[in-house]
Amino acid sequence: MNDDDAPYLANEVPLPPGWVRAPQRVKRISDLGGVLREINSIYGAARRGMIPAADASRLANVVDIARRSLESGDLERRLKQLEAQLLARQGPGA
Repeated sequence: MNDDDAPYLANEVPLPPGWVRAPQRVKRISDLGGVLREINSIYGAARRGMIPAADASRLANVVDIARRSLESGDLERRLKQLEAQLLARQGPGA
């Protein structure tokens, strides 16, 4: 077990009556490395039987949405850079 599995393990343990489960911190997916980290965590938890395959599939879909959003943002940023370079080459008044 590694630290990435802790959220899944924590939800598996039943709480005594009257206890409330504290909210867990979730790392933001801010780059493609984060996407890979999350997919590996989901895959590992599913392979070990810590979460059902259907839940793993739903989580993986959400992570894939994050990946596509990151890629779209990166593509937009790169396109703006290329447009700025093109305008700079054309010079003023072009």
